[in-house]
Amino acid sequence: MPSQYAVVFDFDGTLTHKHHISLFNVVEKGVLSESYLKETAVLRNKYMPKAMNGTITHEEEMAWLTENINIFIKAKTTIHQIKNALKDIRLRKGAAECIMLLRNMLIPTAVISYGIHQFIEIVLENNGALPSVNSIYATKLVIDKKTGLVIGYEPGTILLPKEKGIASAHFAGSVNIEQRNILAIGDSLVDALLGSSKENRFGIAENEKQLESIKNVMGECAITQDFTLATAWLLDKINKKPPL
Repeated sequence: MPSQYAVVFDFDGTLTHKHHISLFNVVEKGVLSESYLKETAVLRNKYMPKAMNGTITHEEEMAWLTENINIFIKAKTTIHQIKNALKDIRLRKGAAECIMLLRNMLIPTAVISYGIHQFIEIVLENNGALPSVNSIYATKLVIDKKTGLVIGYEPGTILLPKEKGIASAHFAGSVNIEQRNILAIGDSLVDALLGSSKENRFGIAENEKQLESIKNVMGECAITQDFTLATAWLLDKINKKPPL
């Protein structure tokens, strides 16, 4: 019997531990020289505080993403270097198992991220979870087939935080699920529109400060280092009769 639910996940800080900051951060440290790292640090210091407190504008989100990608292009970064930089990144304990459990329950899942499609795909594959994820909504890099160099990005794939609700609705439609039956797991104010409604959104926090910052956009949230509570919340929601 087809599922009445779909589940969407943020990636950085949600499926991965917050200490990584983001896969962008991991790849930067793994492939860029000191001079380019200084450029990415300037961008991070400029935009990260605004992203965390919810004041970043659409134009600033776009600039942060595209300027970061342009640094990778200038640095002549290859997909081989990216794979090497990400090879040791593990998902939160229980996250891959949660995704695979949902797949076994025939519940469609997607990752919706203000990040890079290839980065996410590589980490999911390394953790054995990629076959269980139906879709990834994130910016796709253009990789030269001969050299493996990052040479650009596909503009039509750019996913900014304020578009996470649109992407969630698109995913629900693609798997024939009522939009109101999307369940979402996130970790920050960047996920305020992830999924379909506050009551169907669960937030993962690192400490009391982070918990306080996200509680107004999450139906439920908890301080945790693994995926146990998120999985329990999902199963509780799924096992309840969905609204008519």
